[in-house]
Amino acid sequence: MFKLLLAFSVLILTVVSGPVPPSPGVIKADLLAAGLSEQAANGVLKVASEFFTASKPAESVKRTPEETGALFGKFLTEVDIYIKTQSAEDQEAYKEFADKKKADFEAHLTAKNY
Repeated sequence: MFKLLLAFSVLILTVVSGPVPPSPGVIKADLLAAGLSEQAANGVLKVASEFFTASKPAESVKRTPEETGALFGKFLTEVDIYIKTQSAEDQEAYKEFADKKKADFEAHLTAKNY
């Protein structure tokens, strides 16, 4: 279940060449701290695990940044589809979590460019 967030972190870090991604436990803790229920957090991790297991390229295959970005977009779509099946509270908590992560990511990119 934790592989979703792990995969999400790995993908982001691959794009920005950042530090080692957090452990699945840390990712789940972040989701729970953001207000997601245990069920919703586990579901997000399961979606990630299934998505990235199915999308994993052969070891010798290198993705371009464009391919990585497209894959990340598909991943976010899968998570959005799952989140829409959850309670309104979980949907709102996930939206706030995702918005914060996006802002953090953009700030990281901006800082990296200066």
